[in-house]
Amino acid sequence: MKEINPEKFGIGSLIFLLIILFPFFVLAQGSDGTTMDPALLPADTSANPPKPNPASAATPATSPKPTPKITPKSLTPVPIATGPAAPEDTVPIPSLTIPSAGNSKNIIIGAILAAGAALLAFFGLNMRKKKEDQQDDKKCLNFKKLMEEKMEELTDLKGQLANLAKEKGKGVVKIAISGTKAGDVLIFIEKRQKEYDKLKELYEKCIAGIPKGKTKFILHGGYTRTDNEMNRSFFEEITRDVPDGGTILLCYFASQEEDVQKKFQEDSISIKKQTHSKNLKFLLATEENFMDQVKKASAIYIRGGSTPKLLETLNKYPDFKNNLKNKTVAGSSAGAYAIGNHSPFHSDETGEEVRQGLGLLPLPIACHYESESLAPNKRSLTRLKSLDPKLEPILLKDFEWKIINK
Repeated sequence: MKEINPEKFGIGSLIFLLIILFPFFVLAQGSDGTTMDPALLPADTSANPPKPNPASAATPATSPKPTPKITPKSLTPVPIATGPAAPEDTVPIPSLTIPSAGNSKNIIIGAILAAGAALLAFFGLNMRKKKEDQQDDKKCLNFKKLMEEKMEELTDLKGQLANLAKEKGKGVVKIAISGTKAGDVLIFIEKRQKEYDKLKELYEKCIAGIPKGKTKFILHGGYTRTDNEMNRSFFEEITRDVPDGGTILLCYFASQEEDVQKKFQEDSISIKKQTHSKNLKFLLATEENFMDQVKKASAIYIRGGSTPKLLETLNKYPDFKNNLKNKTVAGSSAGAYAIGNHSPFHSDETGEEVRQGLGLLPLPIACHYESESLAPNKRSLTRLKSLDPKLEPILLKDFEWKIINK
């Protein structure tokens, strides 16, 4: 139940009751329809009884004279004829005041007006109360907005504090393990990180000096869904030459239809994390618009899966090879096999010893090399190596990747 404010309710209710009862007081006062003149009321003689007249006591008793009885014929005044004065024993007739019909109508109209005023006052109080409630709701919404803004501010401050604590923690750990085996390992890691950063800088300069008009192929040994440093650097390499605002085409022709959307979301997120603040667009490849999508894209990533399914689909586009100039084309596992000239069969496959790819690169390629779960068939691998003694096969272990410009 809503709590009532006694200060607001007491004054308003008192005024309301007075206005409602006022017409009833008026009606009660004039309900009999008459008003008696006080001067005509009979005098009270009980307090002062009349004194006996001594003269009349001595007079012999005589029969009393009859008192004249006067009956008024009507309530309207009767004109009195001029003549001798009326006898002393004449009794005066009291005058009566009868209310007219006009006075009754005035009383009823006044009562109606008073009741209407009471209703207006009642609804006025209700409207005022609703307005006050709306103002209270508005105040609550303002408080909620301020609370949300304050929560955002607190979240940002907590994030800054966490980063500071992380940096502080590194310094504390470094001091704590100094002179121990763990400290030696930390120093070794820092040195290797500096060497990696230097090699990365030299590599970027080298890539920038490559003449334009070539295609950059990136071959990956498989299992790109695992989050590790090698896979992160692979995704970073895909985005390296893509301009800000460019498009990356993601191709899943080797996957089952029900897995396409999930893989598209996974790879979009993984690649976006390595874009270094570039605003890139991600496009899902479709068989209906594949060649138009290839022409618009700056980079194409062909993810692994079923090699026969992938090759069957890509062989429908004979112009695919001729529209890759100045683009980055990356393939992992089955995607790398589609890029190469020949590839081996694996332990989970049956068929011939060697499979023919699209020949985008005139090189034999073997992925999942020495893998514990999906290694190439040994007989197939031997056959692959003997195809052309002049061409050394590209052997890629899980997570490994290699760049070839052509």
